[in-house]
Amino acid sequence: MPFDLFAANPAWSVSELTLALNRVPYVPGLVGRLGLFRPERLSTTTTMVEVQGFRLALVPETPRGAPPPPDVVDRATMTAIQIPHFAIRSTVVADSVQNVRAFGTDSQLEGVQTVINQHMESMSRKLDVTLEFLRLGAVRGKVVTAVDRITGAPIVERDVFRLFGLTENPVIEWPIIGAGAIGQE
Repeated sequence: MPFDLFAANPAWSVSELTLALNRVPYVPGLVGRLGLFRPERLSTTTTMVEVQGFRLALVPETPRGAPPPPDVVDRATMTAIQIPHFAIRSTVVADSVQNVRAFGTDSQLEGVQTVINQHMESMSRKLDVTLEFLRLGAVRGKVVTAVDRITGAPIVERDVFRLFGLTENPVIEWPIIGAGAIGQE
């Protein structure tokens, strides 16, 4: 009797596929769903943000008929911001599909378009989570655009408070100048 290579190797035996699980990681999106940010399409690598501060201040009491005190007007400031670039690439080669069983099947071969779609979906999810992380950083005041892949430590971090000349104040205070009890300075 001749030796049958396929019968002797358990890898060539047919067994029924019971279950195929496609693990898709959760992509957070709460900050994006809150609508705090409005996407803007730009054709430049730098954007300018103009800020005009409107300070709140109590208007002092004056006698009727007396000249009112002059208003103090804040000057506008311009801040240049380099727009970060986030790119990711993937390559599908012949070995990605040749002699490869399609996921979740017993005997079908993997199709080129299926592999391309899987790569596109994976990259899309990575960009979605990156955008959500950037939004969260903007809300916190520290935008991290690059981290060490081993330690997770920030490599590139932009401090929004410093960028706009603000001081980080974790305590919420009454924002009106001069507010308080009579006699307080």
